[in-house]
Amino acid sequence: MAASIDDMSLRLNYYMGLMPKQMRWQMDLMLYNVAMDPTWQIEIDSLIDSDGLNKWVDVYMNQVFDKISIERELIFEGVEDFKSSSLNDVDIRTDSMKVWVEQYSLEMTDNVNAMIDSSLNNFEELATLQITSTLNQTEEMINRILIRIFLGLVILFVIYALLSRFVIQKSNISK
Repeated sequence: MAASIDDMSLRLNYYMGLMPKQMRWQMDLMLYNVAMDPTWQIEIDSLIDSDGLNKWVDVYMNQVFDKISIERELIFEGVEDFKSSSLNDVDIRTDSMKVWVEQYSLEMTDNVNAMIDSSLNNFEELATLQITSTLNQTEEMINRILIRIFLGLVILFVIYALLSRFVIQKSNISK
């Protein structure tokens, strides 16, 4: 959009620079055509002889300047209309882009939240599995220790029973 406005501005500047040259070329062509036409020669001679030429030139130049002013105003009005319509178009596009960005932002936020929830659920499952595994291993170790303690006590009891029997037998023998 800005490129179009810049392009239009460059064109206007270029045309405004060429306008005086174009007028000069048109005047030269008109003067050449007038100079070659014998009926104009008679009119020019009559104008030169009187003050009519000065009046004619003044009237003609005033008409030319009036037309140039009118054309200039029309061009500027066209540029202003184009500028305002372009700015309105930019505003409309900006508003639609804002709506799109907000929708995309909400969508991305929902996606990120879903990913975070999924990650937290996976972490909870993993933590639960790890804790369960650790508890199972601890329970197995405690069971092994209890079995060893039980076997140790059984062995100690057997040894105590054997020793007390032996001591009783030895005391019976010594008596």
